[in-house]
Amino acid sequence: MAVCIGGIMLTIGNDMFNLGGGTLIGYLMCFGAVSVWLIYLFVTEFVSGSYDSTLIAFYQTAIAAIITLPYTATHMPDFSAMEPKVLAELLYLGVISEGVCFMIEVKGIQKLGPTVSGVYSNFLPVTTAIFGVIMLGQGLGILQCIGGIIVIVSGCVVIREKDRLERLQ
Repeated sequence: MAVCIGGIMLTIGNDMFNLGGGTLIGYLMCFGAVSVWLIYLFVTEFVSGSYDSTLIAFYQTAIAAIITLPYTATHMPDFSAMEPKVLAELLYLGVISEGVCFMIEVKGIQKLGPTVSGVYSNFLPVTTAIFGVIMLGQGLGILQCIGGIIVIVSGCVVIREKDRLERLQ
């Protein structure tokens, strides 16, 4: 896990070496979000034996909507300023990215278990860097490439070891 975290730090880039100007707080918040996400994976695995995965995804989404409703209500933009393109993008994000992908993820947690699912969450910086190059024309430094390789290799090691331990039982 420490090797994977090191790889993630390299993938993030040179910004990690400059922790002034609020970036340390940002990294701590991201680490906290990942920690909460890993707890979510294990809780979802725990309840997935008792409930249908679609029902779990529905309840999780509904509860998240209720919890964020007060913030959303006080920070909504003026609807008259929204263009049809923006509304279409928001609809895509809500239905496809949140709805469909979330149900697929819950089903994946149910099939793969929280350990393997958690390993895939470590690939986020790698995929973000790759899509940054493809879609935004951003560059990758040598440290970012090395970090991405470390993340992928360490993820493969964890998955392989988990499979090996399951075969021994």
